[in-house]
Amino acid sequence: MATLAEIKKQLNIPQLTLKVEIDQNGNKTDWMIYKDIEKGIVVRVSKNLAEKLKQDSQINNLKFDSSFDGVYFIHTIDTENMQITNQATDDILKSIIEQSDQEDNQTTEIKNSNQNEKIKQVKEEKSTIKSIKFNFAKLSNSEIIVISIVVGTIIALIMGFVFENHYFYRRDGLKLYTKDLDRSLEVLSEFNYMLGIACFIISGGITYLFLKRQKSKETIKD
Repeated sequence: MATLAEIKKQLNIPQLTLKVEIDQNGNKTDWMIYKDIEKGIVVRVSKNLAEKLKQDSQINNLKFDSSFDGVYFIHTIDTENMQITNQATDDILKSIIEQSDQEDNQTTEIKNSNQNEKIKQVKEEKSTIKSIKFNFAKLSNSEIIVISIVVGTIIALIMGFVFENHYFYRRDGLKLYTKDLDRSLEVLSEFNYMLGIACFIISGGITYLFLKRQKSKETIKD
């Protein structure tokens, strides 16, 4: 590393007069150049560094890289700090990218974990429902008959008492088949045997057929 004066001494340039570099299309570039045709040398400095050197010519971290294009020896002046800064910037960007990748991976792992937990919970719920579900295949024929009789009896009793028969009598004991509002009547309520028997046969038969069909279906599945 050196100062600008030391670089000028090494290159044997008494006075470094910089001008804006023009490209082949006549456009201005971001570089300042010094050209010595007799010595066949060209010195290039970036505009940013040239502005800094105007403010402080004693910057002591300068260096130059040399190359030959077949006509001129081109010396490009740069600073060591710029390279360090660029390297640091690359490291920071690399660190940010790696951190972002790690966060994405963590987010993906959390999503996968939550999804697996939900799937596990659904399977457990299905398993619980399946275990609670009544297994008709285990019923024997005698158990099906008993259940059908019990269901038929319960429904028959309910319907027989809800829709019970009413008989009307006069006070002198004469039975009437229609209610005579003009006379004082005695009312006798009785269980509706006809409806009860009908309900017992129908409900018991339906229950028996339903249980037999369910048993046949589950036996086939097993």
